[in-house]
Amino acid sequence: MLTGGLTAHDAVPMSHFIVLLGASGSLIVNAHGWSVKGVVDIDVDVCRLVVPASLIGTVAGFIMNAKISDTVVMKGLAIILTVLIVVVLQIWWRQRNEELGQLARPLEEEASAAAGGGRPSQPGDAPGYNGVVVDAAQKPKGGQLGITKTEVCCGIVLLVVVDICSVVRFHLTACGQDMKSAPAMDWYPVSCSHSVLLTTFGEEAEKFIDNGLFMVMLSIAPVKFCLSASAYYSWHLYSNAAWKTSDLLAYTVMAFSTGVLAGLIGIGGGLIFSPFFLMTMDPLVAVGTSSTCLLFIAASATLQYAFTDRIIMSLAVAYGVVTFAASIVGTVTIRQVRNKMPQGKSFITLIVAIVVILTNCLTLAKLGVPAVQSAVLKIMG
Repeated sequence: MLTGGLTAHDAVPMSHFIVLLGASGSLIVNAHGWSVKGVVDIDVDVCRLVVPASLIGTVAGFIMNAKISDTVVMKGLAIILTVLIVVVLQIWWRQRNEELGQLARPLEEEASAAAGGGRPSQPGDAPGYNGVVVDAAQKPKGGQLGITKTEVCCGIVLLVVVDICSVVRFHLTACGQDMKSAPAMDWYPVSCSHSVLLTTFGEEAEKFIDNGLFMVMLSIAPVKFCLSASAYYSWHLYSNAAWKTSDLLAYTVMAFSTGVLAGLIGIGGGLIFSPFFLMTMDPLVAVGTSSTCLLFIAASATLQYAFTDRIIMSLAVAYGVVTFAASIVGTVTIRQVRNKMPQGKSFITLIVAIVVILTNCLTLAKLGVPAVQSAVLKIMG
């Protein structure tokens, strides 16, 4: 928005398309790791729980985006990012202190061994995911991808149902509003001739506009599908994976809120998913899980905005191709850092914090905060 001179109304839809390509690049890297090693750095159970609730949120955010001013959207984004900065920095500081303590532990063990007890660390040992020296054969390698083709198909069907209902309802509402304001008999609103309505209803869209039951079904259907999926997987995790009710509720509320904010503000969701997942996951798994969940949110929002003519495709493709390539390089780099550096855990969290800080600076600059705006423009030349 800052460099391209776009309003939030235009930037939010385009950002979802760009984020979609970025998340796709990350998923490709993780999928390659699965095909080669049989493991992947994604918590599939979390994805099962988060995705349906997030999809409901994107619909709400999509509807709200067209009715809320750019200034309100930008201020809301700035507040959210500020809170996230504090949260992520606290997590980074805690992880850094833990790693420093763990790095000092081998020295204490060697001193103890020299005094006559214990086994000192050997050159063949490898640093584990938590920074503690462990046997190389016991080093964690990631989680199993326990997802079936049926679940993938159900996820795609869920995505399609949500987007079709949302887009059709949007165009029917726009057509109905224009017909009420149009002069009788001598002008047919352009909105009623949109390709989505012509493909779905032919030239009989007006019959469905006044059908209150049909409009209610368009609103309820995606919510019912998503709630059913969310309820099923919540029960599954509670019964078979020993999840606590409080954790299920926390993840569901977080996912719905993220979906709303993603559809409303265009942050993509990753800026919230990653900090939240970092509280309970290894950073590498948190980033991989976040990217996977983000893929569904970005796809849902992109399709909704694309079929309502809100995406500037020329700019979106140009930025998206670069983001796609960068996401592949970034994901590969993160995996290498996490596997080879004992301090990789806090390092990845620090990267997340830097990204959130930079995003907040650009947001404040767009809002016209003098000090931030002048600093950003000076750096950007």
